[in-house]
Amino acid sequence: TGALIPVDVLKKLIALADEYDFVIAADECYSELYFDEQTPPPGLLSACVELGRKDFKRCVVFHSLSKRSNLPGLRSGFVAGDADILKGFLLYRTYHGCAMPVQTQLASIAAWNDEVHVRANRALYREKFDAVLEILSPVLDVQRPDGSFYLWPN
Repeated sequence: TGALIPVDVLKKLIALADEYDFVIAADECYSELYFDEQTPPPGLLSACVELGRKDFKRCVVFHSLSKRSNLPGLRSGFVAGDADILKGFLLYRTYHGCAMPVQTQLASIAAWNDEVHVRANRALYREKFDAVLEILSPVLDVQRPDGSFYLWPN
């Protein structure tokens, strides 16, 4: 839907994960596609930090360049969070994944280190949403999402 989860809700989810012993696996691949440049959305790990947690227990986030940088074929991303969970993931990735080619690694480093193109992408999305909403709003119940690259009509 493109809805953003407020930091207070993330903190409640973390408390519930502690109480009921479950893992929160957050797909944050869309986290840099938001429209308010002054207020980036909170992430799960930043909510942990606000709670004073440095171990990120029961929290794992997934991120990639595919949405952030409009690079869906590059297949470059990362997993971060609870070190105990990540140990198992690293073991799996080491023996069941394929190595990333050097060219992909270099392109990934360049994309991760460049925020200018990410801000430019958000500006282009704003322009596209403005144009599409002007056309669709008179005939369809649709609003600009808080963060996304697609519209979700009601």
